Amino acid sequence: MSLSTHLKRIVAFFRLLHIKQIKGFPSPSPSSGELVCCQNCGTLFTDNYCHRCGQSRKTSRLTFRSILSNIVAGAINISNGFGRTLVELIIRPGYMIADYIDGKRVRYFPPFQTLFVLAAIYVLLAQLVILPTQKEIQKETQTTKDNRKELVVNIDSAELSEDSTYTPDAIGRSIQSVIRGAKKVSQIPALNKVGNLLQNWAHGNKALLILAVVPILTAATRIAFRKRKHRRDYNLTEHLLSQIYIASQLLLFSILYIPFNEAFDENDVFDIPWWLIFMLYMWDYKQLFRCTWLRTLGRTAMMFALSLLMIVVLAIAIGASLYFSLMWLGSV
Repeated sequence: MSLSTHLKRIVAFFRLLHIKQIKGFPSPSPSSGELVCCQNCGTLFTDNYCHRCGQSRKTSRLTFRSILSNIVAGAINISNGFGRTLVELIIRPGYMIADYIDGKRVRYFPPFQTLFVLAAIYVLLAQLVILPTQKEIQKETQTTKDNRKELVVNIDSAELSEDSTYTPDAIGRSIQSVIRGAKKVSQIPALNKVGNLLQNWAHGNKALLILAVVPILTAATRIAFRKRKHRRDYNLTEHLLSQIYIASQLLLFSILYIPFNEAFDENDVFDIPWWLIFMLYMWDYKQLFRCTWLRTLGRTAMMFALSLLMIVVLAIAIGASLYFSLMWLGSV
């Protein structure tokens, strides 16, 4: 068989795979029209489910296999589409999100529930994977970092106490005063306790930590993909739900990556490399918005740039408001 024939078969295989990704799992087959009697209420019906009590027409005899299926379905709610949602988040995430937005929602697990269930699995697995020796190494590393920070703060405070020779103007002096105030604010015991409390809260509330970042990603995505021809414009709610599903996908890959991650850090939102996050976003957007690969690459990069800009502006606004509030309280 020639090389061209092999290439044609490979191209045909990927085309069929692409068509399969777009179509997804088949919908439940329609009923055969055969009249059956409901084993629960005795009503005669022809559909897949009884119109009186809702029981399925496929009510078979109880076996050990059916009991195991019920146990698994009850534990992870596969009967409501959780397992299928996880599979499609891996093999066809963008097409799945588009199907959910377009109204095909019975077969899929809702986005917020998916995120919270995966976050609970992530926190549980993270506690089981981190060994005591790794925790001791982290404590020693943190102690070394704290000592270095104290040395840097002392050196900086000594330098700032002297007259500056490289910023003699009013702008330079104002910047120095802001730096002094920020360092004083960072050394307030009450704020340190609040920061530690928020950090500990974030460790056990992964889903809420992700939800805090999702609005920024939602706004950036709508701006970056505001012009397209293939699909209708999504509103903010649809963009938000898309980001929830994408965050669930990233969390799922983080769960799969935890056992192989030597540099595990609970402070990270997702414990996968940044380049993998970018590739997954690009893949999701390619399927969701049906753009070309080149256009998707540019729009995805724009989305991340806008998100970073929004985070920086928000952090500066919060820091400035906190600083001036403390300054005002100190002057009262």
